Parts: sequence; structure tokens; C-alpha cells
Amino acid sequence: MKMGERLLPDGTVDQQAIAEHVVQYDPSQQFQTDTYLLKGGGVERWHSRFTYHGFQYVEVTGLPSKPGPDTLRGIFIHGAVPEAGGIECSNPLLNRIWQTARMAYLGNLHGIPTDCPHREKNGWTGDAHLAGL
Repeated sequence: MKMGERLLPDGTVDQQAIAEHVVQYDPSQQFQTDTYLLKGGGVERWHSRFTYHGFQYVEVTGLPSKPGPDTLRGIFIHGAVPEAGGIECSNPLLNRIWQTARMAYLGNLHGIPTDCPHREKNGWTGDAHLAGL
């Protein structure tokens, strides 16, 4: 399973834009990629326990048949932080903007504030600093 934000013209995941932010120490080093070996019998469930990925698209290879709509499920995870406030109004666009901004912050909270969930994952407090001004 290879994750990314863009697709190539052939429909496969394009990791070129995020790969420039990764220092590869070994040519076999994978980024935004998980490998799971199927046992080969019945329904199997798996999730990563030691990493997370930010993505819009997932490219799956090696399945014995074409995946259906229930084959994969993306789960939004973040650190447990209490919500200090929020807004809800009669304008659906403003409500959507609020939810999008909230999810952008939460998507970057994994123990510490991070820069980007889909590439660097480095500790970064610049966004929090700017939001607090």
C-alpha cells in the first residue's frame, strides 16, 4: 500500500513531490508505504501500529483479486486533545471551513505538533505560534 496526495496519468500514486523532503539512506527505503503479507484465508484485518500516513490516495498492489469499496478503510487519527471552542452557524460554507481547519490542526497533532502528516512529520511549532497571534 503506497500512499500519496497526487496521481500519475496512469492512475498510480505519485510520490515525487513528497520524496524530495525525505533523506534516503538506502535505495530500498520506503516512504508512505506499508507492506502486509496476506495469510490467504478469509477476511483479514490489519492496521499499522507504529506509524501513520497523511494521504488522499492509496495504491494497493499484490491482491489476488480487484479490491472492492470495502477492502480498505482510512481512519483519521490524532493526539487526544480537548476541544477548547468552536463555531456553528447557518452558513454551510463557514461551517465546512471551520471543520477543515480543525481537522488540519488535528492531523498534525501526534504527540507533538508536526509539520505535515504526509511528508516531514517533524516537530514544528510555527503553525501553533501563528494561530496564537
